[in-house]
Amino acid sequence: MPDGKAAWTADGCQYADVSAFTAQLARAMRPYAAFREGVRVTAVRPGPDGVTLRLGTGDEVTAGRVVLAPGPWLDDPAWAEALAPLGLRVKKIVALHVDVPTSAGDGAVVFHEEDAFLLPLHDRGHWLFSYTCPEWDVTPDGLSGGVSPQNLHEARELLAGYAPEFAAHCASGRVFCDAYEPGGSGPVVTALDAAGRLVFAGAAGGSGYRLAPALAADAAGLLHLRASAADETKDIK
Repeated sequence: MPDGKAAWTADGCQYADVSAFTAQLARAMRPYAAFREGVRVTAVRPGPDGVTLRLGTGDEVTAGRVVLAPGPWLDDPAWAEALAPLGLRVKKIVALHVDVPTSAGDGAVVFHEEDAFLLPLHDRGHWLFSYTCPEWDVTPDGLSGGVSPQNLHEARELLAGYAPEFAAHCASGRVFCDAYEPGGSGPVVTALDAAGRLVFAGAAGGSGYRLAPALAADAAGLLHLRASAADETKDIK
């Protein structure tokens, strides 16, 4: 450890392949819920009695209540106008692959002040180093260039202060983006219409997996408080 730094250990921590985990949840829910995967929403129209979604297939679906969770796709024409008052922004996220083998006892290392972490990806056999990339106002569909020289420089410089042997093995990684609340207040869960039938949940700032249970609970609670008993028969799940 560098001088002036301290470390703690924590039990019960875990990480997941979020896509695979979501697929498992969907598999359990398929007997009870209808899924429309790979279908674009082209319009969202809230009304006094429900919310109508127009789909890219030409179909329309109406539900008593809708949760909008678009991740970093804030500027999609279907809901950009509704989200504009929230003042949310999108920031680039970079995680470097560190080609150093993991061991069974390795755990994550979180750099609290730097807002960065090292994660052993045991299933892949290497480490992941995520740092706070300062590039704002990017678009998810426009991030096609991969890891940039500046990304490598920033990550290696930070990591070299703690684990120079790891910094020397950073040469590739993964790039994406996420929505943030610029004021630093964290995730946003709020109604977007006067009747409280359309609720936005997001701006998790790269921590969507960690904060998903709390986001879901807040969204469900907000919908429950604003809904009448008569809606129970109208909701499409």
